[in-house]
Amino acid sequence: MLDSLEFKKKMANNQDKLELGRSYFVYAEILFHFNQILEAETACEKSIEIAELSNAKNSEKILVDSLLLMTKIMESNKTQGPNKNDIIEQYLDEAFKIAEKVEYWSGIVKNYIIKSQRNKKQNKADLITKILETAIIFAQKSENSKDYGDIYEEFGLFYYSQKDYEQAVQYFKQANEKYTQSNNLLDLAEIFYNIACTSSLMHLPEETIINLKKTIEIKPYYKTIAKKDKDFAGINKEDIFLDIIK
Repeated sequence: MLDSLEFKKKMANNQDKLELGRSYFVYAEILFHFNQILEAETACEKSIEIAELSNAKNSEKILVDSLLLMTKIMESNKTQGPNKNDIIEQYLDEAFKIAEKVEYWSGIVKNYIIKSQRNKKQNKADLITKILETAIIFAQKSENSKDYGDIYEEFGLFYYSQKDYEQAVQYFKQANEKYTQSNNLLDLAEIFYNIACTSSLMHLPEETIINLKKTIEIKPYYKTIAKKDKDFAGINKEDIFLDIIK
């Protein structure tokens, strides 16, 4: 039997390893954001390895998040072999089982969102709304505003891809409300931008400009994106638009 001091040392060591695993996960996220796919994959593999070996509290959550991130990385890796889709599905299944076991409902929401995105790429539109409706059940359990925001944004992107812009903008506005509650500025910048794009396609110039301004106030980099975005073709010669992106 471990004495108290030895037990505390063991737990501290586990916690250090957990922090290392979390650090690798965050590093992998950053690398993935900057499209450094192979480096992101290596960092994510380390995060998974450490989380799998850790007995520390919350290691399962890091493992779930790392497995889900790995599916995104693999999806973006153009050099993956013919079994890529099978491996991604295995990671999704494993992440789901672990998240369900530890009642990590936000992890399950993320899982369903990835499945929705995969179905959209595979042109399986009939499955997407069902997947996202199921995700809402777990968002109700998590009681996390960001989870709701992510689901509503995904609904919006789906209807945007179907050119149902009126439905899309309604979901984007619902996402905006939830992201405001969670106070996540990066999510808010993205959703304001989505509303601006959709409003432009609906020929609503005032709504377009208002939301584009809000986007750029939070994240000025969107000026560069907006300059090349075809969604603004109907307004990108107007002085009011040019003033915003200059």
